[in-house]
Amino acid sequence: MSYPIVDLRGAHRIDPAARGRLGGGLPSRLYGWGAAAVRFLWDSGLRKPHRVALPVISVGALTVGGSGKTPVVRWIARKLRKRGRRPAILSRGYRGRGGPRPRVVDASRPDAERDGDEPALLARSLPDVPVVVSPDRVRGAEIARRRNADVLLLDDGFQHRRMHRDLDVVLWDEGAVGSRGRLLPEGFLREPMSALARADLLLRIDRGNGLPPAPPLGPPPERTFCARLVCGARQRLEEGMKVHALSGIADPASFERALADLGLEVTGATRHADHHRYSADEVRQAARRGGEEGAGYLAVTAKDFVRWPRDCDPPLPVPAVFDLEVEVEAEDRFLQTLESVLAGEER
Repeated sequence: MSYPIVDLRGAHRIDPAARGRLGGGLPSRLYGWGAAAVRFLWDSGLRKPHRVALPVISVGALTVGGSGKTPVVRWIARKLRKRGRRPAILSRGYRGRGGPRPRVVDASRPDAERDGDEPALLARSLPDVPVVVSPDRVRGAEIARRRNADVLLLDDGFQHRRMHRDLDVVLWDEGAVGSRGRLLPEGFLREPMSALARADLLLRIDRGNGLPPAPPLGPPPERTFCARLVCGARQRLEEGMKVHALSGIADPASFERALADLGLEVTGATRHADHHRYSADEVRQAARRGGEEGAGYLAVTAKDFVRWPRDCDPPLPVPAVFDLEVEVEAEDRFLQTLESVLAGEER
């Protein structure tokens, strides 16, 4: 990349392989032993998942951050609504400060500080779909049921085995491939690749660099689908316009690459850690860098924008906001599989 980058991610900027070498691989082994013990409790039946009164579709991944789970959840919710279903989304509200009380995100004024950025983004995008935030998603399911939902979508639910699910949709992207089987913190994997045996459907995600190769394990070919994340601007921007990329996401380089693919000129980038809460001063500093570079806009993701400081004096610059949409190959077959589960044919 030929533009200046101000990287403020702290330890998150260090390559995972380098982090692993610092501890000789011991941190990843310790993590793996702990994760294996938890899996044994569930796989052996010593702990049993809680069944709720509604069908449950989980969307998750083996990796931490940035695989496209939230855009896929939003895409599924929209498709189910068009088919006459009444979905509700359950989220743990990661990094939200609203406490353990289950609650429905206010779609008219979503609060990322209270509920977390991903629930706020989902609620803003899906005003007719209840987004329930609850660390205890079993309690959240009861709230969704009282809101007249007829199907539950678990956002980032593959490792949340306390709740029984009728279908596990697992995303597989370049981050999973790049981990080469390495667990946290040396790699990005939360579980070993053998956990893909639990997946019912696999979505291979193209994030702009092409489809990742299929994993050696997982669902059969007829249960494996391909999807592409497409970045687009919420406002009209002329090709060649100069922008400074400001992001607090898991993979800032992929966002900057997407901007270039849209025909925009990235003059520089300011990178914060995933889920970073922006201060007004931080936004102004990034805008100042962009101005010195000749950029006409700060470019941010929709997930960043729900964390944008509000009611500032003087007002902050209005950014160019970019969102991710999902395109699924063999869409009808994918949705028919979901419908079969909801109809009870595969439950």
